[in-house]
Amino acid sequence: MVSFSAQIMSMLAARSAQGCPVREAFVRLLVQAAVADSDAVMADLLKDLRRQRVSVVALADQYIPTAARCMGLAWLDDQLSWADVSLGSARLQAVLREVGAGWSADLADLPHRGSVLLVVPAQEQHTLGALVLVGQLRRLGVSVCLRIAPNRADLRQVLQAGRFDGVLISVACRETLEATAALVATIRGLGHGTAPVILGGAIVGRPGIDVPCLGADAVTSDLFAALQVCGLLSDARSARKRA
Repeated sequence: MVSFSAQIMSMLAARSAQGCPVREAFVRLLVQAAVADSDAVMADLLKDLRRQRVSVVALADQYIPTAARCMGLAWLDDQLSWADVSLGSARLQAVLREVGAGWSADLADLPHRGSVLLVVPAQEQHTLGALVLVGQLRRLGVSVCLRIAPNRADLRQVLQAGRFDGVLISVACRETLEATAALVATIRGLGHGTAPVILGGAIVGRPGIDVPCLGADAVTSDLFAALQVCGLLSDARSARKRA
């Protein structure tokens, strides 16, 4: 059984303080199911969570991200192997895709739906955070085009094919900042500088790390601040009220 450190308890307390209580027992069970030998453990847990009235939104926005952070901390504490964390992350991502399959900006009753391009740089190892963000944006009525590790040709094609209100880049590792700066420059060149570029992700707000602008229009981990830069804040608030 994975033991939870003081950091995990602090994380749960912070979410509760924000009005989003997260039950430690459910997080613990989610981690155990993610690294279990059988997929059936996760399937059974999801049924139990539904019986416990844990909503799919809470599962996607709170429990899965918290469980993923817990697995990362457990790996740092040598309580889980890299293989365990890789398997667990893949299972959590599969759950995210399943619960988010019905979330679409097209279902939001908004007169003018916004559209953003969400990019995960090639050097980033984890995409779970980006998938969480995709679900949040779509529930707010924003259409999302997700590109993971795109090359220049991929970016050229998607930027020429779509008209985006903004480009969001998800960064988690300090080591990828130099490459991210080059990515911003590439997007600027291919997109003709029309859509604002916002840097976000797990690295923003991390203690001891000051994330430079790298040529982007903004650096923020606040979803609504990012939408404001894109000019989509009022539409997003309307969608949240209708949810």
